[in-house]
Amino acid sequence: TNAKRSKKRRMHYSILISQLAQTMLSELFLLCSVLFLSVFAVFYPSSLSKRARMYVVGFFSLQILLIALCLQGDFVKCFIVILSICCVLISLDYLRDERFVVFEYFVLVLLVVLGLFFLVSATDFIWLYLALELQSLSIYVLATIQRRSAYSSEAGLKYFILGSFASCLFLFGVSLVYGASGVIGFEELARFTAVNSSSSSLLLLFGFILVCSAIFFKLGAFPYHW
Repeated sequence: TNAKRSKKRRMHYSILISQLAQTMLSELFLLCSVLFLSVFAVFYPSSLSKRARMYVVGFFSLQILLIALCLQGDFVKCFIVILSICCVLISLDYLRDERFVVFEYFVLVLLVVLGLFFLVSATDFIWLYLALELQSLSIYVLATIQRRSAYSSEAGLKYFILGSFASCLFLFGVSLVYGASGVIGFEELARFTAVNSSSSSLLLLFGFILVCSAIFFKLGAFPYHW
């Protein structure tokens, strides 16, 4: 009986892993690609210039985004990838005009895309929070990537402080929602609100307001785009 139970557990875990790999294929591909690009850029031949290394990493980043676009079946993720490709292409002229030679820029863009992918695929508040933080931390670094510019450092520091405050609001709102409903999954929360529409409505409403405010600030949506 113990052997049968262990076999069933292994089969169950293998099924879960295969389902996870199928549903998160693009996310796994992006994660492995970011690790590969980081290692590749560090061990890039020192005989070539830093600008050449940056353009090589940028070329690979575009190829990675195109492959991720081909792997997608979700409209929202396809839209994110298309906008990211446009962002990278538009920024090439800026990098050339400003003589900005930092290969980490393209790696951070891929990390932002990865965070947005996790954000779209989130099924509970914990996953949503981790996706928001991955996306936000990458943008913090992008804001301060010009280390010799005082404006860049000031913008990154302000964004980090306000983003930390938004994260606290998000966690406080999630705690209120969990205290009122006892669940953190979106499907379970939808069923709870459908059945208990009147009970704990004020606490749930206040928690939802805090969560939505934090998400809007993290994404730079109106009216938090300032």
